[in-house]
Amino acid sequence: MQKITSLPADDALPGWYHTSQPRTPRPAHVGQKHARWAIVGAGLTGLAAARQLALNFPNDEVVLIEAQDVGFGSSGRNAGFAIDVPHDIGPRTISVTSPPPI
Repeated sequence: MQKITSLPADDALPGWYHTSQPRTPRPAHVGQKHARWAIVGAGLTGLAAARQLALNFPNDEVVLIEAQDVGFGSSGRNAGFAIDVPHDIGPRTISVTSPPPI
């Protein structure tokens, strides 16, 4: 397996990065690690998956792998936003139409 030795330059920091407190990343892991679960990426989805696995399987070890800072990639740069309020969208509000004839 080829080892990653460098990452592409990324000089466009997200706006929140400049307003948040400085963070000190944990040191890189050295050696081998054995775990039942491995999550690659510490964005919104990776963090949510790791948290849910830890809740569902409290005796299992969960490893979270991230190349940058937590939330540094697309999760922290999205022009939209994530909300936890469900939308009231159902069959009554969605109409299905057939494509026009060719």
